[in-house]
Amino acid sequence: MKKIITRCIVLGLVTIVFVVIYAAVQQDYRQSAYDPQIQMAEDAAGSLSTGGNVQQVGALYPQTDFASSLAPFVIIYDQAGNVISATGHMNSVTPTPPLGTLQYAQTQGENRLTWQPQSDVRIATVIVPYHTASTTGFVLAGKNLGEVESRIIQLGYIVFTGWIVSLIGCVILFVIGIV
Repeated sequence: MKKIITRCIVLGLVTIVFVVIYAAVQQDYRQSAYDPQIQMAEDAAGSLSTGGNVQQVGALYPQTDFASSLAPFVIIYDQAGNVISATGHMNSVTPTPPLGTLQYAQTQGENRLTWQPQSDVRIATVIVPYHTASTTGFVLAGKNLGEVESRIIQLGYIVFTGWIVSLIGCVILFVIGIV
């Protein structure tokens, strides 16, 4: 009975180690997906807040169809959520995220979220408000998550394979009597 409990504990610990490895690396991949957008949104909002021109800020980034491209983009909205300038579009249309995401950015100073403007498109999005003497609005910087999600799937395969091989190794050790 004691051997069975010990073996179950060993298998449980091996499983926990692989779950922690997967979770840590997956979160690193996912959180890193925001890195370029943080800088883009903060820089654009800072420029607009200090008198920068909307068209000049938008001109810093190339036009991209973010449904099919991994290129980052910037969309500038007014206080009501209307598009003022956009370097990103999807099927020739510039979508607007739910108004609550803009309101959250207004109250919190920033909003980092995964935006899914259509069922097969997920965007790592950072929204930062900007304020001038005469107007207020929002800068949204985004980037398609397609590559990051592919890496996370590949990570899952690698960790799952490592877990299975480790469990097989443990069973072999159990059979030969080491554990």
